[in-house]
Amino acid sequence: MTGFLGYASMGQTDWGFVLPAAVVSLLGGQAGARIMSSRLKSRYISQLFSVILFFLAARIIYQSIAGG
Repeated sequence: MTGFLGYASMGQTDWGFVLPAAVVSLLGGQAGARIMSSRLKSRYISQLFSVILFFLAARIIYQSIAGG
């Protein structure tokens, strides 16, 4: 968000790209949430997020140890 505000304050924002991308992102997020909530049970969604967060945490730990 701060990056966007920084570029917007400098007048370097491509509104022709940003506005349609924002609309499509909003609509896609809503559609995805509705599809996922109707097809998956909340338990499976929680487990999926847990696995994703575990791998992301492991990657961050590995990068901090390896110096990458």
